[in-house]
Amino acid sequence: MGAWYFASGDLDFFWPEQIQALSWFPNLWRTDIGLGKSVIQSLWLDYPFRLFLKALFSLGISWFFIEKILWLGVLSLGIYASYRLAKYLFSRARCFLLTPILYIGNTYALLLFGGGQLGVAFAYSVSPLVLLTFIQYIDNYNDVRSLIKNGLWFALLICFDIRLAFLILCTAVFYFLMKMFTYRRAFPRFWIRLTRIFFIPLVVAASIHPYWILPTVIQLQSISQIGEQFTNSGMLRFLSVADFSHAISLLHPNWPENLFGKVYFLHPEFLVLPIVAFSSLLFIDKTHRTNTMNKTKIFFFALLALFGAFFAKGVQEPFGGLYLWLFTHVPGFVMFRDPTKFYLLIALSFSVLIPYSLTKIYDVVYSRCQTSKTYYSKRIGTIVTVILYTSFFIFWSGTMRQIFVGGLSGNFKPQQVPNEYVRLKNMLVSDAQSSRTLWLPTMEKFAYYSTLHPYVTKDTIFPGLSDTNLLDFVSSQSFYDALSDYGVRYVIVPIDTEKRIFLSDYTFDPLIRERLISALSQTRLQKIPEYSDIAVFENPFFMFHLEIPSYVGQQEYWSKIGVILSIACGIICMIFLFFNRENYGK
Repeated sequence: MGAWYFASGDLDFFWPEQIQALSWFPNLWRTDIGLGKSVIQSLWLDYPFRLFLKALFSLGISWFFIEKILWLGVLSLGIYASYRLAKYLFSRARCFLLTPILYIGNTYALLLFGGGQLGVAFAYSVSPLVLLTFIQYIDNYNDVRSLIKNGLWFALLICFDIRLAFLILCTAVFYFLMKMFTYRRAFPRFWIRLTRIFFIPLVVAASIHPYWILPTVIQLQSISQIGEQFTNSGMLRFLSVADFSHAISLLHPNWPENLFGKVYFLHPEFLVLPIVAFSSLLFIDKTHRTNTMNKTKIFFFALLALFGAFFAKGVQEPFGGLYLWLFTHVPGFVMFRDPTKFYLLIALSFSVLIPYSLTKIYDVVYSRCQTSKTYYSKRIGTIVTVILYTSFFIFWSGTMRQIFVGGLSGNFKPQQVPNEYVRLKNMLVSDAQSSRTLWLPTMEKFAYYSTLHPYVTKDTIFPGLSDTNLLDFVSSQSFYDALSDYGVRYVIVPIDTEKRIFLSDYTFDPLIRERLISALSQTRLQKIPEYSDIAVFENPFFMFHLEIPSYVGQQEYWSKIGVILSIACGIICMIFLFFNRENYGK
């Protein structure tokens, strides 16, 4: 029986030969993708991930175990980080035990796993801990050692996802502003504290990331390679899939099937969540006692939830023009062409506000039972506690029922590698002649590719060609000319194991695949009979060539210098923390 893999969504599938070919230094130009591609705009994640992957593989750990370790790390880190945040904010165990369930078990977090978005999932998991480090320092104003630790945690968050790191930084600044204006600090001291709290962690974080900052700054023309699809407002409108009702209810618009572009109707039961969360405003703790949620923190998380819901809807009404204006005129805001990243703020807020509301509801009921001074008053209070939290847990499980009834797709349904993909990989590995493989209409997860055999898709060499016109185009002379010019030897139609490629109105239609295979069979391409599930055709006439821009060499030089600086700065920070342990405040 073959091994089962979490092979859906954005996370790549790695064959042993692919991991072995990874470099210990940053690779800024991918020659195994299409006609060659600069990856400097994602190097902050790409290099640490591939370095970690190669290190584990060098220890004899296969990809089968590595991917399990990674996803287990996401789960463990998310539970630990949200637990630590709740434990700092709450004084009761029932609160900081409920927070991890809400933070990890909501629709946005679950679809990050289902969609294989490993980098975003790691960033989502560590975000509560990074926010906690900033909140603790703002509340307690500790020593420089705390600021360096904040910077190291923030540097880790940047490695996972720079967009969520930016959101957490803005959230921390927002908390600082609320706290300073609430307690009416002197204006000059306000600027001193603002600079101290955020400048030092940012400097520390930047000192860990020269491996991508240096080549980006020195070779600015690489930034211009970002495609128009990342910056035009049309793509923003297409990606603004959530409306305000979905966002404020912490309901991902693609729940539960996670089909890109398919938005589901609002599930009315999710409207209970914002009602419970915002009812916390009715129970504001005005005593400001230690280890309790005070008024500032309640207002902070309530406003954070509203901000997150407003921006998570993107250009959708109401006031969608504001998001469009920010996207067009504010430098760097193009990072948020996918507005659902703002679901992080909603999840953070609800995982704090809902336990607080439930606890305060319990306090009200229990106090009234105590004032009755009956023999059964304390027992009644205990019963009320059990009923309250059990009812909410049952309700929460009901909203997440798709987990238990098998209604979720993607990584919730692990896959086995089809045997023919193994055979195809072995054939390409043994083929020493450089050539490209064309996957029509697109590549599937288990496809093998390398610098010797890069992959291309329909959109790579036939941009603008629709799936409808593809059947007629494969029989034209332009199709053969393109195969020859781009060095394509093999034309492959994938199996579509997840049934997400050949779709008609979001439903898998096998006839679309059959018609494509039939059209290719009637061309001059030679079908390889050894494959029955995958359709593999060979083009005997091709001319392979590969061009690497001249500036790539200089980029990689400065990237290697950056790696050395990153390691040196990391070691210096760790030495400083080690020799200043006695100065660390609580």
